[in-house]
Amino acid sequence: MSFIQQYGGLKEIKSSKKRDSKDLLKIAIEKQKKLAKGESVFGAKKGTQIRSWFKNGLFAPTIGINKLFGTQAIECKSGSELKMLEDFEKAFNAGEFDKEISAIQSKKKKK
Repeated sequence: MSFIQQYGGLKEIKSSKKRDSKDLLKIAIEKQKKLAKGESVFGAKKGTQIRSWFKNGLFAPTIGINKLFGTQAIECKSGSELKMLEDFEKAFNAGEFDKEISAIQSKKKKK
């Protein structure tokens, strides 16, 4: 009897349902709000603290490893991070970034 037969044969592996880019961004916004409030937020896979979208006076949101605005960012004044995130979330919910999100989604599908 072969190894495969001994252990019941081969079975199809069903991939888990992957989240689309909009869902990922929605989750990331909530995590960034917690960071802006001073809470520690850790990534699910590696358990390391996630990075802020605010760095050196610039706001650069990401979906996974993909930057929403590519190589560009928006200026941000220190202390206005939480307000900016709330405004960003409103704009996101209104569909203002659908074009950028679609570009990232199609880029992910090509991989």
